[in-house]
Amino acid sequence: MKIVGATKDHWSQVSGQAGQARDWLVFDCPPGAPLPEPRRVALTREPLPHHCQDTARTRCRASRS
Repeated sequence: MKIVGATKDHWSQVSGQAGQARDWLVFDCPPGAPLPEPRRVALTREPLPHHCQDTARTRCRASRS
């Protein structure tokens, strides 16, 4: 089983906005084994469901394709 969590602040906190998160922790959990160390995955802007604009006051909005 895989467990995936969206994070913020360079993997230090759980993100409340999964659609805007770039940093993810992926746990690949074999049955009956202790929880392994997570794999860190950093997404680029393209696969994110929400489009983020880089401005002095960053505002994210749902992309309209």
